[in-house]
Amino acid sequence: MNEQQASALPDWVASQLAYRAAWADHTIARYLTVGGATIDITETGPRDGDLLEVTIASCGGCPATRREQWPDGTYDYASQFHPIKRADAIAIAEEAARAWAQAHAETCRALPRPAAAQ
Repeated sequence: MNEQQASALPDWVASQLAYRAAWADHTIARYLTVGGATIDITETGPRDGDLLEVTIASCGGCPATRREQWPDGTYDYASQFHPIKRADAIAIAEEAARAWAQAHAETCRALPRPAAAQ
């Protein structure tokens, strides 16, 4: 599709094409906001130069971002530490990030940022 054909598309088609655009590295989910922007959920950690292992939900229309650090354990009522398996820690952080992204997507009316501004 050339540029002229793309500019003739209805807005809803253009927003669907933007939604299906290539995902960045480590992106595990994408939500579409009511304003047409997307919220990407990514995982990062020491392999990316980050000191913490986190799951990040970031809105592409407004500055809202949510960082969920992967837990390394829990405490019971007797204050005893119980380690959490890595897969469970990732799932806990991912579930929290997805819940935030869904709630934000339902209310954010910010338009997607222009490509040059990203």
